[in-house]
Amino acid sequence: MAAASVTRLHPDSDHELHHIYDSRIPVIGVGEGSWPSLVQELRQLTNLPHETVQQRLKGTRKYGVAFEGWGRRNRDFTHYFTPQQVSYAYHLSADSMTDLLQESARARHIDARVLNIARVEGGARVEFEGLAPERYDLVFDARGFPRELHPDRHIDISFIPTNT
Repeated sequence: MAAASVTRLHPDSDHELHHIYDSRIPVIGVGEGSWPSLVQELRQLTNLPHETVQQRLKGTRKYGVAFEGWGRRNRDFTHYFTPQQVSYAYHLSADSMTDLLQESARARHIDARVLNIARVEGGARVEFEGLAPERYDLVFDARGFPRELHPDRHIDISFIPTNT
């Protein structure tokens, strides 16, 4: 999503964008839910009509979220999406979303395992399995929580609030 967003926001940029991924790591195919804002974002990133995006994502529309046993009182309730520009979201196939967004990114796609990301003067050095290391000005690390991520060698993001 980051590569497609950078492509859309900087269409005439002369910067080189690399999308690095490891195809040996399977996408968790449990089906994913989304919010209405993603419907609009995918439309903007792909320039495809909503119906085409939904079809490509193998998605179904959802109009709210059911919460069961929520909070201290163990309540059940449904949060309906309020009508705005789009009043629905998708329940979608995560691997289909990856394929769709790769098509929308003007990037060099590199299929390789990242061994390490190290801070260097003015950027980062990425080390790969089986490839020469590369130096980058900016890295969006979307690997989740890999075992290789050491707090003493990476930017401390513990101050960013989550679950608020």
